[in-house]
Amino acid sequence: MNYPFENDTERIEKRIAEKSVFSEKNRTFLIRVIILIAAFLLSFSGILLCNATLSTQQIAHVNNTTEAVGTVLGIVIVLLCTAGLAVKNILYVSVLQRVHEFAQLRAIGATYQQIKSVVKKERDKIAKPCIVLGTVIGFLVNIVLPLHFYWIPSIVTE
Repeated sequence: MNYPFENDTERIEKRIAEKSVFSEKNRTFLIRVIILIAAFLLSFSGILLCNATLSTQQIAHVNNTTEAVGTVLGIVIVLLCTAGLAVKNILYVSVLQRVHEFAQLRAIGATYQQIKSVVKKERDKIAKPCIVLGTVIGFLVNIVLPLHFYWIPSIVTE
């Protein structure tokens, strides 16, 4: 809700974020590649681990599902935290390189919340497509592998 004395700056924030993404093409490209690789590795390793565990259980005729699920979840959580920290650090360094730009925005009257919104919009514009594409590629690579593919656990893992 906007009060009468407030301005709706969402369109301006979106435009600033888009121009920032397109003006720094090398930085944006490298960030996208790193996020794509992190999403791919996370998806690929999580699904591969899940399928390998299930195949091993069927071959050995062992039914220790709680131990297997715990192992898979533990490894997926570690991978997720590692990939998340890598992406967060990359985006943080990217923001630190643009301190002067943010100082200029503050000088012309932008609030802390508006600058934060610009950074979030920029992050979403860069990261979301790469995360989706990396996850889909990891899923497809697992389908191609000669290992037996379990659809339901793989989709849940992803």
